[in-house]
Amino acid sequence: MRQAGRSLPEYKAIRGSGSILEAIKQPALSAEITLQPFLRYGVDAAVLYSDIVVAPHAVGFGIDVAPGTGPVAEHPLRSSNDVERLRPLEFDDIDYVIATVERLVAELDVRRELLAPNGFLHAATVVALADTACGYGCIAHMPDGAENFTTVELKCNFLGTTREGVIACIAKPAHLGRTTQVWDATVTRHADGKPIALFRCTQMILWPKGL
Repeated sequence: MRQAGRSLPEYKAIRGSGSILEAIKQPALSAEITLQPFLRYGVDAAVLYSDIVVAPHAVGFGIDVAPGTGPVAEHPLRSSNDVERLRPLEFDDIDYVIATVERLVAELDVRRELLAPNGFLHAATVVALADTACGYGCIAHMPDGAENFTTVELKCNFLGTTREGVIACIAKPAHLGRTTQVWDATVTRHADGKPIALFRCTQMILWPKGL
């Protein structure tokens, strides 16, 4: 995706002038770049925006991807002493990659049939978008052996509304357990990022009978 996506005008518009690693370390930006070809072409899946140098960079290699140049090692490995400065890869070293993976973004075009009688976006439409995003997040993080899930509670606070444009929802896990998951979702206006509603969704994990 990193190779193919570089040709998209929307990628060039938000990518910035820094290195690829600088972009990868920003979960919101990395998630948006990941979704760009998916949204443009309607393909079946998205490939995470990342790079092969992420792990070597994290363990002390000192490698980066310089704009217009490619991979650059500030301190190349030239001897066994150089190798000794490397350390095992820890979870916290690449927490930004995990944060990107855990972000689930959904969007919805505001159409006339989705408006309430007062002419504004129907609250049920916003609820449906948030619940759907949290549901897909739950499916993506289902424990091994689990059969399905069901939403048991959905709390919401509405902060605004809209009449047109696109609304976006970002869902993040607050708890990923064996019996329940809790997801927090924020719905915003895509044009200006202004929040429309905040949600907390609790799902019960369903297991096959006898487990």
